[in-house]
Amino acid sequence: MPKVDLGKKAAAKNSPFEQAAGKEPRIKAAFFGPAGSGKTLTALNFPAPCVLDAEGGTNAYGNRLKFDVRKATNADEIRDTVNWLGANPHPYQTLIIDPITVYWESLLAKWTEILRQRNQGSKGFKFDYYDLQPKDWAHPKGELKEFFRRLILLDMNIILIAREKPVYSDKAGDFMVKVGETFDAERSLDYHMDLVLRFSAAKGVHSVQCRKDRWGALMVGETLTLPEDSYPFFSSRYGGKKLSRKAEVEDRADEAHTLEAETLATTLDLDAAEFSLMVERAGASSLDMLSANACDDLIATLKGRIKESDEQDARHKTAVKAVRELIKACGLSKEQVAKSLSKYDVTKLADLSPPQLAVIEKTLAAKLEK
Repeated sequence: MPKVDLGKKAAAKNSPFEQAAGKEPRIKAAFFGPAGSGKTLTALNFPAPCVLDAEGGTNAYGNRLKFDVRKATNADEIRDTVNWLGANPHPYQTLIIDPITVYWESLLAKWTEILRQRNQGSKGFKFDYYDLQPKDWAHPKGELKEFFRRLILLDMNIILIAREKPVYSDKAGDFMVKVGETFDAERSLDYHMDLVLRFSAAKGVHSVQCRKDRWGALMVGETLTLPEDSYPFFSSRYGGKKLSRKAEVEDRADEAHTLEAETLATTLDLDAAEFSLMVERAGASSLDMLSANACDDLIATLKGRIKESDEQDARHKTAVKAVRELIKACGLSKEQVAKSLSKYDVTKLADLSPPQLAVIEKTLAAKLEK
């Protein structure tokens, strides 16, 4: 196989690649374990924390530690706060969601009610409640995926605290045989996180077991004892400077650019579903969530489609004009033209598609030659 010189291609002006940025990543962690195992206290020791508290887990620490809190009990409140952190300057370096279990439960409840009202003739409809059907899961899963995407994009340390639930054996004959513990949240949680730790406490001693560490600072299965002030433990292993640097706010698209995108979509006569799909492919669940660069790219795409549409219209008008001239040259009557058009279920030449116009033009040209 001949050797390929990738260096020259990478340096080309039209290369889709760019020099890798040197900004160090934040920690994205999930803490789970039984009540009283030190999850919330450990998270609150991280730099400049703000907390989305869904069940009062921080109440005991308000007089001991410095942090800001928002009581949020439903999925929309939590989502909106995450969006705010991504779009506005703020003093926070760590976001704690305590517990993420409540977010997932609230998201399921929200979509269950939406679908109960929307699908009253389906199998899942039970009058006062609704059983999610296999195809229904795309809705909460889709919103969850976008939520995790927003979380990962935040230039903050992210700590998701989850309740714990037992894992039971799936072997034949084993009934309710407990074989371990896992987090009580949507099952893809650990996929999105870099670090997953299980907390436990026995006789006043708090410890953590590593379930996942993408950075390799801890071995999977390794168990360590944590002091009450546990932040130095994490700072020494995951880099204190990158965990405590000031958060950078995303460069969101401004109102003028989002309005331009909407106007272009209207010009193209795009329906809401098609435009929403374009926005989603550009990287956001809604137009106001697009980054400035992504919105610029979307505008360029829409302008390109308008230009292509204008060019198609110009070609179509040229083809219609050519056919009219051939009709006149062939001396066809209005009745003969109408009969030919009826074969295509139209009454006007302008309503013919480009392929249909091409067929008629070819037929008339051949007739004229005879």
